Amino acid sequence: MNRPVPEAERRARGDHAPAPDRSSLLNSALRMVFRALLSLRYRIVLVGFDALAPKDERGILFLPNHPALIDPFILFCVLVAKYDVRPLAGRGQIERPGVSWLADRVRVRKIPDATETAEGKQHRIAAMLHDTVRSLNAGEALVVYPSGQLYRQPREQIANQGAVAFLTHSCPSVRVVLVRTSGLWGSSFGHAGRRPPTVAGALKRGLLGLLKSGLLFMPRRQVRIEFRECPDFPRGGTRSEVNRFLEAFYNAADERHIYVPYSPWERGGTRVVPEAQQAETS
Repeated sequence: MNRPVPEAERRARGDHAPAPDRSSLLNSALRMVFRALLSLRYRIVLVGFDALAPKDERGILFLPNHPALIDPFILFCVLVAKYDVRPLAGRGQIERPGVSWLADRVRVRKIPDATETAEGKQHRIAAMLHDTVRSLNAGEALVVYPSGQLYRQPREQIANQGAVAFLTHSCPSVRVVLVRTSGLWGSSFGHAGRRPPTVAGALKRGLLGLLKSGLLFMPRRQVRIEFRECPDFPRGGTRSEVNRFLEAFYNAADERHIYVPYSPWERGGTRVVPEAQQAETS
């Protein structure tokens, strides 16, 4: 029977390393393309990312807010430069045309979300949370959205969600990193407009804007992403205490409805939209 050849023995014999996996090459190519596309519309400012310690044997729990459909893609492109991460996301958020395929490429763990009413939902959520605990205690880095849904107003509201309290209580050694994204309220990927956002609709609008702007001259929306590793996280706190702690961090940013034109030819330029005019411009 042929036995696997250890790496050290293969190098000693002068054998070449195995060819890169096609799936890995495709994922790398997709990340490069997506970063390039994001740079055409967004000017991303990172605060505190370089100060985060490298991955060690402990698991890492990244806890971001969720102002728009696009922010998970932006955050993932940032995180993979330093960490091997897997996001958790509600099925209703990612089972959309095109999005589901991309989610599979980055190994998203699909969980039941707040919109599901199917029988057995609570059992599936509990099973997923316990599986997540095992992964974190084994040293994985995961991205979990505490609210489980998009902003409906320019403030994060976690309400009575209990996932983060459960995970941090069950994983005493896990590193907790809070992530606050601001600048996306007013984006066509969010709820600031009069219609619920769709990925297809936002992409169509963006593509038309790129064409009108000659690809390279589209006005850019500034997005600020702040990272804070949190050794003082209230791990032993109640669900309410944990959620209020998170909301205080997320809502410390003054989030305003910003309209950014889709071409340099639009009148008015980048501007703050008053509450009464929001339905007309987004």
